[in-house]
Amino acid sequence: MHARMTISCTVAIVLCVATDALAVVESVTAEIRSTVQAFVNDVAESSDEAIENFGESGLLPPIDARAILESLDEGDAISAKAIALSEFRDPTIAGAGRNPEEIAIEANCFSSDASTRYELTSSVVERRMVSFSADELGDPTTRTQTVRSAVFASGAIFAWSTSAQRDLTGLLGEVTFVVRKIDADETETVLVSERVALRGGPNGTIAFEDANNLLVFAGDLAILPDDAGSASVPGLPDIEFAALASAQVAVILQQDLEYDYTVTPGEQLTLEAEFTTNVANLPDGTGVVAVFGRPFDEAAEIIELGIPADSAKRLETRLNRAIAEFKPAGASLSGTPLGWLCGILGIEMLPLLALSYALFHTRGSGRRRS
Repeated sequence: MHARMTISCTVAIVLCVATDALAVVESVTAEIRSTVQAFVNDVAESSDEAIENFGESGLLPPIDARAILESLDEGDAISAKAIALSEFRDPTIAGAGRNPEEIAIEANCFSSDASTRYELTSSVVERRMVSFSADELGDPTTRTQTVRSAVFASGAIFAWSTSAQRDLTGLLGEVTFVVRKIDADETETVLVSERVALRGGPNGTIAFEDANNLLVFAGDLAILPDDAGSASVPGLPDIEFAALASAQVAVILQQDLEYDYTVTPGEQLTLEAEFTTNVANLPDGTGVVAVFGRPFDEAAEIIELGIPADSAKRLETRLNRAIAEFKPAGASLSGTPLGWLCGILGIEMLPLLALSYALFHTRGSGRRRS
């Protein structure tokens, strides 16, 4: 088994004029969505979609939206399955300075069926209406000031095929996230835009598509940690590899992506963060699993459709260990000027945000379509 490592450089935006001022969060809303579309002989057939809303609707976290489809063979055994899951949890539970699992998205699929494939999307869009007072910014004589924040990232993508030589064009595992500032006059500014992907190609190839500023560790299964916790160990003898003829992994290392933006004291603005996983497989022995914001929770039951169940569980465990253990060398997560971060966007004044949750008790909203 041959391993390689690909790391893209991180550019952290930390300006001398930036301030670590805390914002007052006046409202929080989120849309949580999961969709699965099945194709049979490349014709769209059954689909499942789940949508939930937080904030104006009144639902309180934790909130999740799950979509699932499966196909049975002639013996009523599962031959193809897809699961998309999106979660939104309480951002006021800081926990050692942050709550990385405030937003979590996962999308997994596999098909051994000769005609069935899936396309999945899991997403969470969170919007926070915030404002900064002149006193909080520390210089009431200045009309605008630059403030600093960060978004926390971690996750993984695993894509595989039971055939080493087949054309894998169309196989995709992708994680994207975008943070935008929307001013009171609707002017929109992109503050963070990141994408990590594994994409299939001819002759059994699965290529890593480089990220912008994220640190990503990518390669074959040999990059996963062994029982002793070290990476780059060939073999992983406790996992049955016979059905994993072509396989690639991309691990998003735990990291803070810092960003800055200008604010005007007393004026409202909206910070919008959109997190998405897009997954697509092919018929007849291919699968993709992707997660962002937490470890895998649903991957093993998808992977075991193509390899023995005990190997699938061990593989999920090793993927989760990589998510938990792989960190940038020398990185100090939440220990530096951004150590007060709360939630995945981390700019709010915690007591005021917690108070705003008390306003959202009255109504619930959600829908599901199959």
